[in-house]
Amino acid sequence: MDVFISYRRDVGSLLAHQIREMLTADGITVFWDKAELSRHTGFFDDEIVQALDSAAYVLLILTAGSFDDLRSHPVFLNEINHAIAARKRIIPICGARFQFPENLADCGEDLVQLPRLQSLFVQQFDDAFHFALLGMMTELPRAAELYRKHTVQTVLMSKSEAERAFPLEDRLCGDVIAVDSVSFSGQTLLSVQRRMTEQLIRNGCNFRFVICDPDCPAAEEAFRYRLEGGTERQRRRMLRCSYEDMLEWAESAPAQFKGRVFRLSMLCSILIVRHKDPAKDTIRVVYYGYGETEYGLRRVNLTRADAANFAYYEQQFAWIWAHAVPPEDTETESSSRQTDSIRR
Repeated sequence: MDVFISYRRDVGSLLAHQIREMLTADGITVFWDKAELSRHTGFFDDEIVQALDSAAYVLLILTAGSFDDLRSHPVFLNEINHAIAARKRIIPICGARFQFPENLADCGEDLVQLPRLQSLFVQQFDDAFHFALLGMMTELPRAAELYRKHTVQTVLMSKSEAERAFPLEDRLCGDVIAVDSVSFSGQTLLSVQRRMTEQLIRNGCNFRFVICDPDCPAAEEAFRYRLEGGTERQRRRMLRCSYEDMLEWAESAPAQFKGRVFRLSMLCSILIVRHKDPAKDTIRVVYYGYGETEYGLRRVNLTRADAANFAYYEQQFAWIWAHAVPPEDTETESSSRQTDSIRR
């Protein structure tokens, strides 16, 4: 058995069925209880245990409500606990509105391991998701074969090479419908290319920006070790100006502009540009390093031809966006810290 699909029937049946059909068409053997169980007892019986033990991967389908009143769904809970205890390769497949509950330990102590596993978020049930999933199951010869066949290799470039290959102005022209950006400062789109950004917003493009909180420890690290060019004071001023631009945009821009602030270290910046024609979609990734100027940093340009990597960075942005906070929350906390300081 290649894959065991674990899901909660009342909220995860549709996604489980879609994944089973997709993998079966690929020639991958799948255990899905509705199709494979010889009898449906409603209990965690030997047939399920044997299928779990023989599977190379366990796909854990998680949708909104999957952990609600979990103890009333013992088969699903027992499947998860058995997979963890047996040290199976578990891949959480997360629906668009799924989030792990804060009280996950109340459902079982072992379940707190789940958020630490590499998950795959389902934005759209498309080729990008398909090949991203295959790329996570390359221990299966058939999955590895399909993954190699349908993906391309992406090359690291310098800034000048990347801009020659994919000029920013070219990526932001045409029928752009959405832009997602995460970076330390967002200076390129918020300041340098502000007119282009404003024009896209007027044309109805949706923007989501994430920048670093200038008062968090991650920003302090960036000022000292990661960002080059100018003095440390100038770098601090640049990030502060970008942060104030973010606040200004959040207050005055149309509803399709949304900005958030991130407080963890950023390993790279991500710029995702989506068009009406998905074949024109691009992602630019810039990897932050140490002791390098902006021009020396390595970067890659991705298209949907590189389906697995494209899906991976879409997932990375989705995670960062989910864990970032609106700028007004940061302002409120900053005011509270200043008040506490005055009281002391």
